[in-house]
Amino acid sequence: MAHRSEESEEEPIKQEPKQRPTTSTGEEGQDKGFDIELKWKVVSKVGPGFYNCGNTCFLNSVLQSITYTAPLANYLKEGKHSKNCLLKGQSCTICAYEALVKKYFSAKARAVEPNEILKNLKIIGKKYKIGRQEDAHEFLRDLLDKFHDGCMGHVQSKGFRLEHHSAVSDIFAGKMRSSVLCKTCTHRSDIFEPFLDLPLVFTCKFQIICTYFLSRLSNRTTRLRNAWTGISKPKS
Repeated sequence: MAHRSEESEEEPIKQEPKQRPTTSTGEEGQDKGFDIELKWKVVSKVGPGFYNCGNTCFLNSVLQSITYTAPLANYLKEGKHSKNCLLKGQSCTICAYEALVKKYFSAKARAVEPNEILKNLKIIGKKYKIGRQEDAHEFLRDLLDKFHDGCMGHVQSKGFRLEHHSAVSDIFAGKMRSSVLCKTCTHRSDIFEPFLDLPLVFTCKFQIICTYFLSRLSNRTTRLRNAWTGISKPKS
């Protein structure tokens, strides 16, 4: 009696960014009139930080990361979403974020308050509440989903679908291929699943290097903070 043996593997499918003059308009409506610019159109100096408005560290870290995602920043700094927003700014999370991005890159202060996003916390997810710490990765996924809904003109979330093109899906989305290979007949079965974020597995060596540089950065930040406030630590 022959036994069937299988091997399974998962790998992301590389999608080249689509350089296109405009997006098509489908039945449900989409953003239109944008190009994906992978490089910064305007190179700015390092922007300010975000104030902690009550255990909003998880939110601030996500905003800092996506604000420096060049294609998204280029798209929003020029107001390309709000000009074509199908929700006309009403309950549109990406319209609120666009306003924050413009304020962020024009600010002269050392830090700004992310009020535009804080006011939309309940729209992003009912569980989010100012003053309560949450998981940054979960918040990132919920935020990107709401950005995509705003691009598609969805007041109520319908879930991310790769065939619905938007600025957000073109920048962040991809496909994960899950393959099962039968060693007996060599038949391969492939299943493709869309994603807006991709988890990465780091080796122990890489984690050690990251920990070292983060500790150095932390020490440097402490020295700079002490110098800024006029407080010097005693020499040990």
